[in-house]
Amino acid sequence: MCQVWFGVVLKKDIEENAYFAFRKTQSELLNTPRLDCLHVSDLIKECQRMPYLNKVKPLIGMSMNNAKNLYLGQLVHAQSDMSNMSMHEVSLCYNWVTDIARPVIKENKWDYIAGAIDDVVKIDDEYIICDKKTTSKMANKIKYGPSDENKLQLNMYRVLLFKQFGIDAKWGCNIFIDIDINSEYDRVHPVAYKLRPIEETLDFMVLQAETMRANLLGGNMPDRTRNFMCDGICPHATFCWGPEND
Repeated sequence: MCQVWFGVVLKKDIEENAYFAFRKTQSELLNTPRLDCLHVSDLIKECQRMPYLNKVKPLIGMSMNNAKNLYLGQLVHAQSDMSNMSMHEVSLCYNWVTDIARPVIKENKWDYIAGAIDDVVKIDDEYIICDKKTTSKMANKIKYGPSDENKLQLNMYRVLLFKQFGIDAKWGCNIFIDIDINSEYDRVHPVAYKLRPIEETLDFMVLQAETMRANLLGGNMPDRTRNFMCDGICPHATFCWGPEND
């Protein structure tokens, strides 16, 4: 509550209330509910310990630096509808055990793989799965292009899109969006590439899902795999470096 001094609201109270009001909007946007099942973002991780721990040892909150990046990404995704066929923010859910697309999870939650495609765009007779990536390191993205993880994500989306809607998208396109306010230019860098055959990716997805389901049901923590996420990105990094994990 703001303090009032002789009928005047104090400047510091206005600023404090404005600060927490804005932080509240961030928190509400970041707390978008997710289906309690396996997600494409789980299966594509190089280190499978991270998604395992996310599910059995969830963290409360996050650093404000991570929150900032996620918040800006959420805004970009929600407010930039690229689709020319009303397929923006497409939610997908597939039961890999029964081979049936089911938007509603009924039982055995680890039998489901969920994902959300930013946009499906149609050019002539080709469908393109588009995924936006905000970055503060645009020069690296221009030089090296999408990571293997970026590409695997769109390949898995191709499987889910086909299973749920019967749409076969043979192309993927990562759209890198510069969020570095100190950049000289406002750069947007799209990179398109052919996606792998559906059956090839599906075989890998099922293998990943089977392994993760077995680990979750059996309480078996996967081995740690050193990768770029260890350097200040993975929220479980210090746990992995603890003496109980040597």
